[in-house]
Amino acid sequence: MATTLAQLPPRSLAEQNRRVVLITEPVANLQGLTPEQLNGASVIDASCRTTQANTRISATGSETINEAAICEEANTQTFGASNYEGTIESFRFFDVDEPGRADPEGDAVFQALKVKGTPAVWVERHSNKKWDEPFAAGDEYTAYRIEVDNWQKSADQVAGYIKATHPVTVKEAEQNGVVAAGTGGGQG
Repeated sequence: MATTLAQLPPRSLAEQNRRVVLITEPVANLQGLTPEQLNGASVIDASCRTTQANTRISATGSETINEAAICEEANTQTFGASNYEGTIESFRFFDVDEPGRADPEGDAVFQALKVKGTPAVWVERHSNKKWDEPFAAGDEYTAYRIEVDNWQKSADQVAGYIKATHPVTVKEAEQNGVVAAGTGGGQG
């Protein structure tokens, strides 16, 4: 029996339902991260500090292996190593009283990623929960162990907000993470 659209739950809008955090402390295991790890004091909430249009870390096409057996009719392929790509575009925040100085709280993402070679963990939750709801046990997430390259200035430096683009490489990923209950988990 086929399911009709009327039998399905309401679809989820993507708007303002993406929470992203940057973890700058070592994380041993990207699987089973806990609410404490994802909402802790050392975690930077990047949801309002990065641009929607130019922040994306994702899997791309995997490598393929073409090694058919002698008995196989076709040159069959199988998937090999995973590939990822990404950039993070951070808004810059400056001190209201001293506008030549970065604001320590607002500019946290830029400051954490401004040095080439810096390692971090980028975690995203994209569900029907709003961006400002903390991570909770059972939430789905993706996590990427990243390393940043030199930051780049925006192509248009005279319009819009001041921003910086951080190209990243992905060293490891958890594409299908589920937040674990309790404490512990992958903090290392």
